[in-house]
Amino acid sequence: MLPSLVDMDDLNAANALETIGFTMDGVIGLPLAGLLIAEIGELDALYVDATKYRQPCAEVGYCLDQPD
Repeated sequence: MLPSLVDMDDLNAANALETIGFTMDGVIGLPLAGLLIAEIGELDALYVDATKYRQPCAEVGYCLDQPD
C-alpha cells in the first residue's frame, strides 16, 4: 500500500518512517497501556484506545462520500 501513497524516490524514507513508528509504538505504547490499565481499569483503557480510530474512520467516510 505504501508504494501507492508516495513517489518511488521517497519510498525508502517512507518505509523507514513506518518502521520507526511501529517500533516506537511497541516500545512506548505497551508500557503506557499498562500504566493506563493500572490507573483507570481495563474497560476504560479500551475506550481510550478506541478513540484513536474515530478520526481515520471519519476521514474514510468523508472520502467515500465524495462524488467521482
